Amino acid sequence: MSMMEPPNAPTTEEVRNALYKVLGPRIMNCYELKQVNGQRKLEYRARLNMPPPAEGCEVFVGRLPRDLYEDELVPPFLQVGPIYEVRMMMNFSGTNRGFAFVSYFDRETARKAIKKLDNYPIRWGHSIGVLQSINNKRLYFGNLPPGKEWKTQLLSFLKENTEGVTQVVVRAQRGCSNAIVTYSSHRAAAMARRALIPIKDYVFGPSCLVDWADPAV
Repeated sequence: MSMMEPPNAPTTEEVRNALYKVLGPRIMNCYELKQVNGQRKLEYRARLNMPPPAEGCEVFVGRLPRDLYEDELVPPFLQVGPIYEVRMMMNFSGTNRGFAFVSYFDRETARKAIKKLDNYPIRWGHSIGVLQSINNKRLYFGNLPPGKEWKTQLLSFLKENTEGVTQVVVRAQRGCSNAIVTYSSHRAAAMARRALIPIKDYVFGPSCLVDWADPAV
């Protein structure tokens, strides 16, 4: 067991019960907590009857203690305004990965959350970082072996094995090639990244890197 990961992480049901205690049934009855593909989601129940929030309504929350869960994270963000969704990134052990995403119903509330909660002391001596979430739709493929027509091969392989590919740009360099692959949405890119990382050495070579592309590039 890693020294960085505390034992006996709570189950989703235990976190749900803790949320009921801190938020009360009136608020919690409006939300559903569930684990989905490496993340735990607290979702507004009536979301299916309304359009999703516009871009700019989500904030990124970093520097989370690994043994912190929704019962500590949600209350300060809920004080800023009504929450549409919370996504906490989880390890297989049940601890968090150090970051989460909080979506509000409008951009103004998201901006207020950044202003009020960036460097907020979530625990004694431990402050969190809150900033605008970047809706990254691009993956970076680095150190692709030379001697192949990577644009054609990547496009064919990724369209067959992932969903939402819209563009493949390959840049040849001395001794290798790099590629930027654009997907139709952040979710499509995230699902592709999750599927590709375990098989990248076999498909693209042992030196290949698959990760998020730099949003600034």
